[in-house]
Amino acid sequence: MATKRVKGVSFDGSASELQALIGKWNAVGGLRWNVQQTDFVGGSFDVEFIRNDGAINIAEARAWVQNALKHAHD
Repeated sequence: MATKRVKGVSFDGSASELQALIGKWNAVGGLRWNVQQTDFVGGSFDVEFIRNDGAINIAEARAWVQNALKHAHD
């Protein structure tokens, strides 16, 4: 099992909204993710990606987060 964590993600919504955005804009088979709010006033989150059958590199993980964030106000 491979995991990567993207720390300090800034987002002006809730953890569940960020979780949904990541799922909506990143169709990657076998990928799961958890979003944890780390700052309850500033909108800071950590996102952990988990893949059971393959590797994850940090560049991929960051790209998945950025892809979701660029659609945050669609």
